Amino acid sequence: MAPDSDHLLNPKSKRRGTLGCLLTFGCIAIPFVLFFNGITWLWSSPEGEFLVVAFCVLIVLLSVWEIRKSAAERHDLDAAIRQIKVSDNRFDYFIGDEDYTPDNPKERLYRKMFHFPLFEVYENSCAKCGDDKNSLEIDHFIFNKSEGGCFIMRRADGSLVNNAVPLCETCRKINSVNSYRDLYSKEELLYLFQKNLVMTKKLNETKILTPEGHVIEQTELVN
Repeated sequence: MAPDSDHLLNPKSKRRGTLGCLLTFGCIAIPFVLFFNGITWLWSSPEGEFLVVAFCVLIVLLSVWEIRKSAAERHDLDAAIRQIKVSDNRFDYFIGDEDYTPDNPKERLYRKMFHFPLFEVYENSCAKCGDDKNSLEIDHFIFNKSEGGCFIMRRADGSLVNNAVPLCETCRKINSVNSYRDLYSKEELLYLFQKNLVMTKKLNETKILTPEGHVIEQTELVN
């Protein structure tokens, strides 16, 4: 039996791989050698010890400054997210048996009334990767279907929360097995919660559910 072609090693590819390893090693080793030689020269020169110590102190101070700056940026980002984030506690919402069912009446209503507004808010692109060509579809955002997530979530006070984002085919596969915290970075979450506020406002501008959470038949569709 002939060997699988995927497992054959092309000699040219092997040479290119070896050359690439040598180049990578050179890019790492040469600056290190130059740096070491520079430190050695400074140390042996007049007042060299002072210059080396001053250089090391400068490196430490710059590292501390960068760490503090990164921590402050993370703090500001967390604070911005907390200001606009909606609750991800399932007990803050009314979740019925039908919410676990794909394409339930509320989700059919959402697709009919809010498909175009949702895509317009996200500029017809994937909420995760920004792709605008890879088969965009509406998917769940905060709560997935296994958690009773519906595109329209109803809070205890009767107000509605948008639980939908447009995702491309590739990102939908990732979304189906991950929570929103694992799928999105904090920077992405800030962007998504800002967009979600716009869609949540649109949901609450139109009376689409009864106080019991049932769909109200719409005589006019929101476009």
